[in-house]
Amino acid sequence: MSQNLIKYLLALTIISSITIISACSNSIQSTSDLRFPEEGGEEVSFMNHVKPFMQYTCATAACHDDYTRAGGIQLTEHYTYFQSSSIGLVVRENPDASRLNQIIEGKNRHLFIYNRELPTKNQQEGMRRWVLNGAPNN
Repeated sequence: MSQNLIKYLLALTIISSITIISACSNSIQSTSDLRFPEEGGEEVSFMNHVKPFMQYTCATAACHDDYTRAGGIQLTEHYTYFQSSSIGLVVRENPDASRLNQIIEGKNRHLFIYNRELPTKNQQEGMRRWVLNGAPNN
């Protein structure tokens, strides 16, 4: 075996090991570990707050991920919240009319209540503030 191939395989093994260790060191143990900024503080961000929250709670296998799309709805990327199959899911600047907020706040029935934790007050308020702010892709 050539030395270049050995170096390549060694580098690939190291990178793979670091990736696996990083993925396993996730500090999220339950949905309550996902926190939104408090009102008056940092702006609620899609990338930093909404997307991680939704990926852990709704955009999972057998629910609203890219493969399953339960009810024709996927919640993996910002644009998917506004597709034709998602009409009324998020109504910008109007969380009371947004089905997503209604579900998260327990005002609209959804199957997740049977096998998942209900979102915390912080998560409900964070999602509400994101929609009130126009549901930006930030």
